[in-house]
Amino acid sequence: MKSKNSLTMDELLSQVIIYILFSYNTKKFGVLILSKKFNKAQVATISLAHLAHDTYGSFLAPILPLLIEKLGISLYLVAFLDISRKLPSLLNPFFGILAERTDARYFVILSPALTAIVMSLLGLASSYEILIILLIISGISSTLFHIPSPGIIKESSGNKVGLGMSFYMVGGELARTLAPSSRI
Repeated sequence: MKSKNSLTMDELLSQVIIYILFSYNTKKFGVLILSKKFNKAQVATISLAHLAHDTYGSFLAPILPLLIEKLGISLYLVAFLDISRKLPSLLNPFFGILAERTDARYFVILSPALTAIVMSLLGLASSYEILIILLIISGISSTLFHIPSPGIIKESSGNKVGLGMSFYMVGGELARTLAPSSRI
């Protein structure tokens, strides 16, 4: 005879599968909290932040001719500018660990502002070295934004993760379309 608190093998297996699929980010073991509500405001905010962040992230290409003339740098050195911006992405696993150990929301909140400030300062760089430092900071900021934001979108989307991620991706794709580098 089955008691009130006992589960059938199918029920137990389905709970374990649901727990494994959806609880990688929960801190409490044995408790699965699934919000089925789609939070439009959070998804829209992060998607717009993605748009702003990636728009500023593309400021290098349009000002390259001005930087080449101002700093007198060769095309050989210019090649390392974009590499220096993408180099921090090699540290994604370490930044991922950092994001899991801290409140990653602050990365998503602060990264677009940091990227905007740093990329806006590129034209004021007085030397090639300062330019490289600014681009590395921009790359770190980009990494810190793009690691936790999909997870936050997932949490904000409830059971409509595909819809939430599609809005997030539209933000990034709009940035590539509207950004200054798409005009050259």
